[in-house]
Amino acid sequence: MLSSLLGSRFWLTCYAAILVGFFTPLPDWLASGAVAPSLGGILFFTTLGVGTDAFLVALSGPARARLLPLTFWKLLGIPILVCVVTAFVAPTWTLGMTLMAAMPAGLSSPTLSAVHRTTAVPSGLALVAVTSLACPVTVPLLMAGVGLLPVELPHGTGLSPLRMAVDQGVYIAFMLALPWLSTRLVRRGFPAWVDRNRSHFRTFALLSLVVLVFTAAAACRPVLVSVGPSLGFEGLALVTGATVLMGAVALLLAERLPGDEAVSFPCGVVFMNNGLAVTIAAKSFPDDVPALLAAVLIEVPILVGVSWVGTVAARRARRREQ
Repeated sequence: MLSSLLGSRFWLTCYAAILVGFFTPLPDWLASGAVAPSLGGILFFTTLGVGTDAFLVALSGPARARLLPLTFWKLLGIPILVCVVTAFVAPTWTLGMTLMAAMPAGLSSPTLSAVHRTTAVPSGLALVAVTSLACPVTVPLLMAGVGLLPVELPHGTGLSPLRMAVDQGVYIAFMLALPWLSTRLVRRGFPAWVDRNRSHFRTFALLSLVVLVFTAAAACRPVLVSVGPSLGFEGLALVTGATVLMGAVALLLAERLPGDEAVSFPCGVVFMNNGLAVTIAAKSFPDDVPALLAAVLIEVPILVGVSWVGTVAARRARRREQ
């Protein structure tokens, strides 16, 4: 039971960390300063057990041909669907919900894919890399599209996040490259140690994720306190509905994918890079409170959401392979 709290039941541990974080006032320098090391820990221990050849295979041949349409659905197709639904249901949340759904696959999603299928890490990393490189183009397009909708946006809301998206794209590339290169050095210098301790890497990656969600919740605490409970509950209901919608569409698209991709794609769709959404919302749309709230509150449903889609996708993949 205890071991599953950093395994198949990781979401329980993460929810506990979020709850504690919401009630723990942390200095800004500590909350923001812990993000990069914890992200680095997730990626380091996730990629340490992955050979370079496996990652290159996930970016080549038939896998690459499948990755392109999947990237379209992740960055454009599904966000447009979320945008249209939100515009009808809750127009003032349209920009924030679209921005949240338009984010690339989360840097932690390969780790969470591995919880359900250990061989899914390379395809998960490929999805993270491609969607992260493409989002500086797709995010501004979607935000401009939201600006053309007949919905009333808060006064002062900007619709030119290109520079912010590019800056964050560079940041994501750095956060992907540094752990990957460092693990290549460790694998080459200490191959016996890597083979001997391979079974522990996922546990350390999930422990890094717990630290990340705790500090993220603590950093967002002032925002949630200031907006009041009614707006917070409204936002939580909307992001929960969006998570169900995104997960259902992703599972439908994954039906015909090979096993590893069938698991990594839904996990990457549901567990998006909401930290990037928080940053863009705060700097590009400072007067749009729902935009920031959508990016913050999505942390709650995506934890159980990624467990749901990962479990369903892995079960379906095993059934097809039998």
